[in-house]
Amino acid sequence: MPVHGGSPISTPLIREGFKLNASARRKRNSQGSLAEFGPALVLYFAFLVVPFLVLIRFGLATTAMYFVMARAADAAAKAPSYGLALDGATASLDEFMDSPIASVTGLKTLQINPLYLYVDEQVTATGATNVFGPNQPLQKPVCSAINTYEYEVEASYSFPPLLPGVAWFGKIPMITAPMTLTARAVRAVDYPDGLTVF
Repeated sequence: MPVHGGSPISTPLIREGFKLNASARRKRNSQGSLAEFGPALVLYFAFLVVPFLVLIRFGLATTAMYFVMARAADAAAKAPSYGLALDGATASLDEFMDSPIASVTGLKTLQINPLYLYVDEQVTATGATNVFGPNQPLQKPVCSAINTYEYEVEASYSFPPLLPGVAWFGKIPMITAPMTLTARAVRAVDYPDGLTVF
């Protein structure tokens, strides 16, 4: 069939040309555009990688906090008096905060509230627990024959938010507001007679 006075074009050639154009378009669409890679990578890091890294850091800091509370409670339990127990628990915390592990976990001294040392008295006859403190020796006579005594070490730390000062998200812990976590550990007192000595 002549087209505008030119040579005849066969219909199969026209169909073949359409097929080639359609397959090229499909291939281009399936591969995507290189221009989309940059914004996608930024969104990927903003919404997946950065929050995941913050969660890992929070987990490390939480684990380290519980570890140092256990060490502080161990140091307090071995002390012969309440005053030395408080000093030993505080020294354990300070020693950990000066170590390289604290910097890896993200813990900082300014984020940790003061360390508290309580005395827990377990009354064997009734099963009741009397808590004395914080940071004060036992104010009553020790009766280790019928009661058991434990030191309870407690401290809190405030984990900084990922986006501080961003108000349009609201107050979401770890995202726009600090997350506060309290860690504690309990150990049996090795020297109950020293609980009243500061």
